[in-house]
Amino acid sequence: MVLLVRFGELALKSRFVRRQLRDRLVANIQDLFAAEGVECITEADEARVYVHVEDIAKPLAILGRVFGVVSISPATEVHSDLDSLRKAVLSEASRALSPGQSFALRPRRVGTHPFTSQDLARELGEAVRQAHPDVRVNLTQPDVEIHVEVRRNRGFVFQEIWPGPGGLPLGSQGRALAVVQDEAGMVAAWMGMKRGCRIAVATSDGEGLVEPLRKWDVWTNWSGSREPKRSSSGPVGKSSRRKTGRRSTSPHSNRSSGSATRKSCAWRPESDPREVTCRVARGG
Repeated sequence: MVLLVRFGELALKSRFVRRQLRDRLVANIQDLFAAEGVECITEADEARVYVHVEDIAKPLAILGRVFGVVSISPATEVHSDLDSLRKAVLSEASRALSPGQSFALRPRRVGTHPFTSQDLARELGEAVRQAHPDVRVNLTQPDVEIHVEVRRNRGFVFQEIWPGPGGLPLGSQGRALAVVQDEAGMVAAWMGMKRGCRIAVATSDGEGLVEPLRKWDVWTNWSGSREPKRSSSGPVGKSSRRKTGRRSTSPHSNRSSGSATRKSCAWRPESDPREVTCRVARGG
């Protein structure tokens, strides 16, 4: 299984800065997977990060805590030829569709291919209708959406789009100090982390307000000093692949930085700073 990881405003930067931020994002993903003891293989191109895992439940929870990630989709990967895509779409439709339901195909294509996005929608949609004559097409409000993403010689078929925290990769924008004495201070620290800052926390509350933040930055000593422990990794290019999990975290190791329907993510950490944002805004 491959998880398609999308990043947002990173794509607005220049090519050099975008590559640096993307490599930082990939390294942060590897760090969180290593800290949780979950193995994965990561690779990246100019618009996506691909995380290959055996099971998706825990990796989805981990990726939901990586700043810079806009959304995640568990996908089936096939070759980009029309026959392979047709088989993958029919397999996805057989699992998702029930008699009487409506469906829509949402194709997206990057690169040069002997077909257009409209060709994909027409050919694959007709294949689904012939295989399931008791379903109907509804492009406005379908019961089931099947997404087809073709990126050069690779094709991905998926249904779900899980939201990520967004923002910029942690550690890409310097460091900051946050005084955390209440939930408002915790939210302010979390927002600074979301904008890419490493946050040093000053608090008199002990672990109560710090523990929720620790889940988002596993390499910071939240008692006041920065721990130099970090896993070794380098820039990830278009064709590079890297395996994480059970990696050495030597204190002396270095690292080089280098429109779809969204389904709500059921997972949230306890005392997630995002959950108290509304209460703080209301003064509650």
